[in-house]
Amino acid sequence: VRALWLENIRERKAHLADNTPLYLTLAGAEGHDIQMLIDEGLIERTETGAILDPDGLAVAVESSPDAVRQLQEKFIGLKIIEKNIKDLVRGPRPIRWPDGDDAHCCRAAVINLDLNEMFESPDGTTFPLVDLIGKFVVLHEEAPTVGNWSLFLTLHGEAAWHDDVLRRVFAFLNENFGIEPEFSAHCRAFLGEDIHRRITEGNVAGLDLTREQQQKLLMVLVPKKIAGAVHGQGWDIQISENIRYGSDGAAPMTTWVINFNWNPAGRATPEALYRSALRTVLANARQIDAQGQFS
Repeated sequence: VRALWLENIRERKAHLADNTPLYLTLAGAEGHDIQMLIDEGLIERTETGAILDPDGLAVAVESSPDAVRQLQEKFIGLKIIEKNIKDLVRGPRPIRWPDGDDAHCCRAAVINLDLNEMFESPDGTTFPLVDLIGKFVVLHEEAPTVGNWSLFLTLHGEAAWHDDVLRRVFAFLNENFGIEPEFSAHCRAFLGEDIHRRITEGNVAGLDLTREQQQKLLMVLVPKKIAGAVHGQGWDIQISENIRYGSDGAAPMTTWVINFNWNPAGRATPEALYRSALRTVLANARQIDAQGQFS
């Protein structure tokens, strides 16, 4: 997965606009992705080992004091925002917004949300994480617009919802089957005939989704919800990676690379943008097996 990230980050840096951060990440105490950027020469170090990053290309977001201390010791000179990601954007609701340096960092060409959480919903219709991502989208839209950027998103691959939430999720997906028949056909092949039929019927009675089925359901739902939240603003999105992994004995995980391309003319035809995004949801869906290979 990090190799896929690296390819995308390298491409974004090659076309990075002035005064735009390259990379905002939830690095964790170890900062493996920061080390990867150093090893690959995307972030330079001085002879003393300090990060040579006067323009703040890489920004780590970390709320744990212990993790901040470890990052400071390992990567001298790294820009670190000592907050959690929700506080950075002032929560998911659109009533408060970051300003100053916080807002600037939220406009990075690559946002890496490697989250240690599930895709939660209180009611099956609202998803706080999608609202939070929507704030990053609006911040990129502000002038001067960062018109091409990427979101790396990683979540626990569990959809342990009660029946009322699952029923509303099914209703939402079924509506989209009607909007884009190609999306429906892809989902039938990917989820299997039984789950596809249950979605179209809204039938959750006695349904106990397996580990694999939960991961696959999220692989369909999460990028689709993000596309639905942003297409009306003129963002043409492409799901370039849609991956599940985690062998038995390890946590099931799902991860995506989503590219956002600013197309203000698309506001006149938002449904066309949305249908285009739906067709890419499963175009690159795949699995990393226990040997670390794609299958």
